[in-house]
Amino acid sequence: MKARLIVFAVCAALTLVPVSAQEPTGAADPVEAVEGFYRWYLDAAQRINPVVEGAYRESAFLSADMIEAVDSLIAEAGPDHGLGYDPFLCAQDVPERFEIGQVDALTDRDAAVLVHGYFSHNPHPNAFVVSVHEQDGAWLIANVICQETLTPRGVTQAFYNWYLEQTPGSEALDARYPFLTDGLNARIQEARSARELGDGDPVLCAQDFPNHIGVTAVSVGQESATMFVRAYYSGNPQPRTLTVKLVRDQQWMIDDIVCGVAPETVAEYLYNEYITYTRYDMERGIDRTPITDWAFAWGDYLSEDLLADLEATFASEAPRAADPVLCAQDIPTRVTAEAVSASEQAATVQITGEYASGPETFTAHALASLEMALEGAQWKVTAITCGE
Repeated sequence: MKARLIVFAVCAALTLVPVSAQEPTGAADPVEAVEGFYRWYLDAAQRINPVVEGAYRESAFLSADMIEAVDSLIAEAGPDHGLGYDPFLCAQDVPERFEIGQVDALTDRDAAVLVHGYFSHNPHPNAFVVSVHEQDGAWLIANVICQETLTPRGVTQAFYNWYLEQTPGSEALDARYPFLTDGLNARIQEARSARELGDGDPVLCAQDFPNHIGVTAVSVGQESATMFVRAYYSGNPQPRTLTVKLVRDQQWMIDDIVCGVAPETVAEYLYNEYITYTRYDMERGIDRTPITDWAFAWGDYLSEDLLADLEATFASEAPRAADPVLCAQDIPTRVTAEAVSASEQAATVQITGEYASGPETFTAHALASLEMALEGAQWKVTAITCGE
C-alpha cells in the first residue's frame, strides 16, 4: 500500500536559506553528526517542510547514499500519493525536541545512534535508529531505521511484527525465532510440536492471528524489562493482553511470554506511568493534578472509590507530607511490584521504589502496600497503604 505525503503547515512566503550556509562541514563523531543534523532539521521545519522542499539534499551531515535513498522514496511514492511519514523523523508530525538515547560502535567507521523524538504533551518518546558512517574523516548519516531493536519495546514490537507477517504453518514457525532467548525458543517450539488441534498459539495465546498488536512498556531496568502486548482482532474492541518479559546481556531478548496479566504487573505499570507523567509535568513547571489531568493513562486501573478519594486529596488545600500515590516526597526512577498474597479475585501487592545512588546503581525503598481486586477481566487497585 502506498502512503501519502504529509505536508506540514508552513509559510510559503518564507525564502529557503541554503542548508550549507547553516551547517558546519562534517562532524567529528557520530553524536555530533546526529545532533547537528536534527538541530538544523527542527529549526528548518518551523519554516518549511525539508522533505517537500528538498532542503535535505544540501545537508552536510547526510551521505550521498542517504540523500539518494530519500529521493528514491519520494519518486516511488509519486506526486499523487507521497510518503505517509517523514523519513528522517519516522513520524508524521515534527517533535518538539530530540535526545540521544545510546550510541553503539559497530566498527571503527560505523555506529548506530538511538534517537528519541518527544512530542508535546506525550512523555513517551518515538524511538528510531540513525546509522552513521565515517567517510574521508567526517561522520555522515547513512540511514534512518524506523523499526529500532535497541530498546525492550522496539525488540518486542519487531518480534511481533515479524511473527504476524508469517503464514500460519509456514516453515519459519518451525525454526528458531528472532529476538528470543534460546530457552524461550526451545519452550515455544516444544509447545508448538506437542499441542493438539485447537490449542492456542504459544506466542499469541490465541488460536487466530490478530490484525495488529500494540506494545506498552510496563517497567524497564538495567537488566530486565516487562512489556504489555495488546492483540487486536476484527469485531472485538477489547484487545487480548499478554505479558512479555525481556532480559539483557549484550542486547535485549524476549525471555518469557505470559498469557494474561498478573495483579503485580498491573500495579507496576500503573506506578511507572504515574512516575513518567508526574516527572514530565515537574520538568516543565506545569502545575497539574496528576490523577485528574492524566487519568487516561491509568484511570482503568483504579477503583471508582479510590479514584474519588485521590481526587479529593489532591483537591484539598491541606498540607501533604508525601505524594498520596507514591507515598514519598521524591520521585523514584522506577518501581517494582511483588505479590504478597493473591487469590482468583483479590491480591496484596508491595510497591518498592528504586532511587539512583550512582551512575548505574540504585537503592530500593518500600513505598506502599496495595489492595487489588479483579473487576470483570481487569485488576484494579482498591486501596493504598503507605509504608511497609
